[in-house]
Amino acid sequence: MTDQSLVRRLTTGLKRGVMQASRGLGISRFISATPWRQRRLAILGLHGISIDDEHQWDPHLFHSPEALEHRFEALRRNGCTVVSLDEGLDGLRTGSLPPRAVVLTFDDGNVDFMLRAWPLLRSFDYPATLYVSTYYCGRPWPVFNAYLRYLLWKGRRPAAVLGEASGSDRAWPLEHAVDREAAATAIRERADAGRLSGSERDAMLVELERALDVDGQAIRARRILHLLSGPELRTLADEGLSVQLHTHRHRFPAGADEAEREICDNLTSLESMTGRRPVHLAYPSGLYRVEHIPLLESLGVRSGTTCESGLVEPGAHPLLLPRIMDMQTVPDEEFEGWITGVRAAFPAAACYQRIPHLPLSAP
Repeated sequence: MTDQSLVRRLTTGLKRGVMQASRGLGISRFISATPWRQRRLAILGLHGISIDDEHQWDPHLFHSPEALEHRFEALRRNGCTVVSLDEGLDGLRTGSLPPRAVVLTFDDGNVDFMLRAWPLLRSFDYPATLYVSTYYCGRPWPVFNAYLRYLLWKGRRPAAVLGEASGSDRAWPLEHAVDREAAATAIRERADAGRLSGSERDAMLVELERALDVDGQAIRARRILHLLSGPELRTLADEGLSVQLHTHRHRFPAGADEAEREICDNLTSLESMTGRRPVHLAYPSGLYRVEHIPLLESLGVRSGTTCESGLVEPGAHPLLLPRIMDMQTVPDEEFEGWITGVRAAFPAAACYQRIPHLPLSAP
């Protein structure tokens, strides 16, 4: 074990111990009731809610429905006031936030949000924001990069010949995550080098299903790792969901022209599908560029959420808002530490660094 990893483990253990002690001694309740906490906004960020076993595949990106309900119960138990993103930002600006204000946001726009998260949100009467990358909306294919990794996990074994998908007759080890990522990288690079279209990439995935003997038809029938369609997004928006920007192809390029294209394509698509003009953005994978702030302001983007952990303080730049990225792997005491304010006393790393979240690889 390296000195750095030892320090990290010790620090993690210390933080967890403090969180547990704070709960037991009532410190969390005390801090959550202070004016200090009331002046701050907690924006929670989540990704997928499992339709089947996605949380077992990647618990950094997926909660089980039971785990999400457990989080919502923690918000209620700790007396949090869940507000919409607009209400939270307005309250922050005017100094009129309700006690323990929390905003719920979900990234990407997967079908699982409609099937799993939305019914639960409505049962708790919690508002939410869904940030949507729109390239795959309305297309009949799963998201290429995510589905590729999921397939390799479903077909994990000591060795597998991946056939035409990998462009090689070699047997790939798939038992361990690092080996599966090597195989996924080779397949992505092959697709990128061939400049394959969306339909051609999906044909590659179908070939991979056969090579791994995975029942792709059953997975696709349940729309696992598919994005919501335009009519579905319109229905959700009509029911009160805030549908907002996440770039068109889940990427935010360095070049100003390419970045503008990503935002404009995303904005035009969402406005066409929902009948509402989106004005809030979540940076894909939390990767933002300060030099693009004037561009976003010129396009009418009012807020931008990052993946840099922390509570939003009064005076925070609206296009550089911290967000607490929740994962199923986050212990209960740490989650409650964030929403009460205790956890804000510790330095926080950007959670997106631990999430292997890739661009859509859309043409």
